[in-house]
Amino acid sequence: MTIASSLSASIALATAIEDAYALAAQPDTVFNNEQLLVKRERNNGSVSRKTWIKFDLSSFSLSASTGATLNLKISDPVYDPSSPSSHSVNVYALNANFTASAGELGSDWTDELLTFNNAPGNDSSYHSTDSSDTSFLGSFTTQSSGPTSNVGTIYSFEFNNLSTYTNSGDSTITLILTTSSPGDSNLKFASSENIQIAEALNNDGDPNNDIPAVTGPELQFSVVPEPAHATLLLGLAAGWLVSRRKLGGVGPRL
Repeated sequence: MTIASSLSASIALATAIEDAYALAAQPDTVFNNEQLLVKRERNNGSVSRKTWIKFDLSSFSLSASTGATLNLKISDPVYDPSSPSSHSVNVYALNANFTASAGELGSDWTDELLTFNNAPGNDSSYHSTDSSDTSFLGSFTTQSSGPTSNVGTIYSFEFNNLSTYTNSGDSTITLILTTSSPGDSNLKFASSENIQIAEALNNDGDPNNDIPAVTGPELQFSVVPEPAHATLLLGLAAGWLVSRRKLGGVGPRL
């Protein structure tokens, strides 16, 4: 009998519902195409690029200690000899109790409106985020050349206490990617729009427009059974035990 294992946490996968990058040099322009860019040029803060990703967790039941893994896929490797061989990507979470200031988007932001000037939790004067509105989760390292920079390569970042950063109002979590590594090349991750845009370009009859089709950001985490589902399973387990006892025990009858 395996009822107990059915009651344990299982793995869930959420895909991004909104994602876009913002460019300091064009602070009022929306960039919600097939790629998510992260960049900081060595001597020019105006080309700073940061990425915002949002996941909807309203369909999942999370425990207080639930951890998560963010999965990102390389969509276009760009090698620049003047850039370092690796980049450190910083990951921040928009605080669960975030309140937008004047001219700033809230936790209900969409990638059709997000810009460098209105992005939630952004520090528009620096390549980081507003420390009063975001929490630093950690960093991961990407390679700018070699096999680990190939299209489709997955970079995974793990963090703890997923529910801590989940907005209590709409059950979403917003993650922000920046880099403090100076360099002249962009880090390019696939966005949630990548597959759709790639299919359109790859079937337009012009091979010069073709781009790789790569799936967008994913968030992997553990979930606990819904109360009604757990109660049903327990009821089935109890009924099974009672019926077996009436038959003379829980073992097989000969």
